Amino acid sequence: MVATDVELSLPESIEALVMSRFDRLPDTTRRASRAASVLDHTFNESLFAAVAGETITGELTSMVEAGLTRLEGDPSAREYTFVHALTRQSIYGNLLPSQRAQLHDQAGQALEAIGGADIEQLAYHFQRSRQHRKAVAYLLAAAERSLESFATESSSRYLEEALGRVAELPEVERPTWRARLRARKGELLERLARHDEARIELEAALTEMTSDPLAEARTWRLLGQTHRLQEDFEAAHISYDRAEEALGRLPEDTESRRAWIDVQKERAYALYFGGRGRELPAHNEMVRPVVGAHGTAAQRVDHLLGQMLSGFVRDRFVVSPEDVATARQALALAEGGADPGRIAEARFVLGFSLLWSDQVEEAADVLARAVDEAHRLGAVMEENRGRAYFAIALRRSGRVDDAEAAALSSLELAARLNDSYYTGHARAVLCWVDWCRGNETCTALGEDAYAAWGVLEDRGHSGVECEFAWLAAWPLAAVAMSQGDHQSALRHLGYLRVPWERPLPPDLAEVVELAFATGDESSVERSLQLARAYRFL
Repeated sequence: MVATDVELSLPESIEALVMSRFDRLPDTTRRASRAASVLDHTFNESLFAAVAGETITGELTSMVEAGLTRLEGDPSAREYTFVHALTRQSIYGNLLPSQRAQLHDQAGQALEAIGGADIEQLAYHFQRSRQHRKAVAYLLAAAERSLESFATESSSRYLEEALGRVAELPEVERPTWRARLRARKGELLERLARHDEARIELEAALTEMTSDPLAEARTWRLLGQTHRLQEDFEAAHISYDRAEEALGRLPEDTESRRAWIDVQKERAYALYFGGRGRELPAHNEMVRPVVGAHGTAAQRVDHLLGQMLSGFVRDRFVVSPEDVATARQALALAEGGADPGRIAEARFVLGFSLLWSDQVEEAADVLARAVDEAHRLGAVMEENRGRAYFAIALRRSGRVDDAEAAALSSLELAARLNDSYYTGHARAVLCWVDWCRGNETCTALGEDAYAAWGVLEDRGHSGVECEFAWLAAWPLAAVAMSQGDHQSALRHLGYLRVPWERPLPPDLAEVVELAFATGDESSVERSLQLARAYRFL
């Protein structure tokens, strides 16, 4: 159990009453009670002895007789609890600052000596002591522990407390500690999708980083991630190059190889989202033997997910049963030993692959769980994409009301993150919802989706910069036909013919091509009928 701060400002009448009774106790009992007050509300005898000293350990009985504490639970465990929280608060609040700092120092050193203490307990005590270096070190360790478990608020609090304490260190040590702390703060801000703020912290950390190539590489990788997620892919790759340069200054041991694997994972995402997806198979093949020789369980999961990305690009999001099997394998591997974030990511990829292999009902269930996991972990970017494809899965399942609710939720988060890609997805689903209901706002929503994705005229085709233009194109084509606007319907269907768009099933593609070749309105109507059968419309 982690010790918690006690309230220092009690109502004067209560505090006066408690302290009046306390002051009448023998001196040794008072000394023992003061030592106990810096521990948690419940404390064990061995820790108390280490803090208070063996000479007054016998005063535990006197504290019980005085009504201050009681023996808690199994007597053999020798754990004691303050009878009233107000008693502990009053005693602690009346300690002199020097007494409080000394007792917390003794508690921290006792926990170190006993072993097995939580990092958070050590951080708590040393932060309140005058051991500045240990305070900073344990606060950083507690922040890292919280970050690993996605407890972002706790991590932020520990980091800010540590940064405030750095000024108490010798001047020569401050740059190194500030660099480490600001790098972690940048990582935390990036996880919260606060990319600009994260970049400021990471760049500041790099300016003070000395003789630690591994930390430098990690920081450059995170900096590249901020650029990638804001679609500055050139800057992202430059950052990954700098990360590799830093790792090149290290011996090729397991630790440096694992750091290199992490950089390659980020580079793969930059290739995928930066329009260089066709480079992914060669990239993954380069990484594969290193993952096999040095990779952690989480990195093996990442590599399987990377293979999925390659397949998605290669086959333009036509997913085979083998691809789904790979996604299931990645999730099973993640659940067998990876961190919670990897499990959520692997579950998303499984749901994504199920969606594009037309197993839409299972996809909806898997994606719903992935969204819940990402939200619980505070993984904002993962939640954002999960919500987008969950709404699409509900749409393809024909669940109009559920799809609307999911799309509105997705739109809210994507707008907050200024993510135009998934904003387009959400608006396209809402366009379909309005088409189902016969609402006039369908057309405006669909055109808004096109605008969010970006309409292209400079790649030899008139189209939309998104592999899933069909999300808006089909309902817009249906609306145009219902209004007798055959040419507008063909314009929308034309967005399905660009090379980067997800390919249509063969029979549907044949009818669409026939509509363009003949201009026959019946072919357009036939394409709409088939789109409904395939649950695209």
